[in-house]
Amino acid sequence: MNEISIQIDWVYALGILGTLLVIAWQAGSRFARIETSLKNLNEKTSDTKQELGDRISELKSDIDNVRSNAYSSRSPIQLTENGTKYLNDSGFKNYIDTHTEELMERCPEGEETNPYEIQEFIFDMFNVYDFGTEMDDQLKTYAFNNGISMEMLRRVGAIYFRNIYMKKHVMNVPPEL
Repeated sequence: MNEISIQIDWVYALGILGTLLVIAWQAGSRFARIETSLKNLNEKTSDTKQELGDRISELKSDIDNVRSNAYSSRSPIQLTENGTKYLNDSGFKNYIDTHTEELMERCPEGEETNPYEIQEFIFDMFNVYDFGTEMDDQLKTYAFNNGISMEMLRRVGAIYFRNIYMKKHVMNVPPEL
């Protein structure tokens, strides 16, 4: 017989078992901390990607505006004659006028913030807002036929709506051209 027999006193067996449980518990807590750190990193990366996408959209609008001169580059940003023409001819003004209340519901109360933050909120909202298939097709067709981008056309609508919002909330409204 080639058997090895080890006899361990119950006190030592409990000590070994306790040590193994402590090691498993510490390893589990380390894995939990690693998992939490990875989750936080993923959330920060998602936020950064969204912010980067918003900034790229703004840059694209500004570059397109250099060609089309739809709005002024001085502050506060205001529509030019070209921008007003795009707004009216595309049907965007009519859409915004008939959907003002729906758009207002998506915005924060004016008393709770300042004009700059409202403008940024509205610009971001118009960058991603779903205007519906029919209006979206109409805007895309207009943009295509007039050699302007959707980003720039959305910015024109956002500037127009921003002014409506500021008038309603008795904020400092930029003078119209």
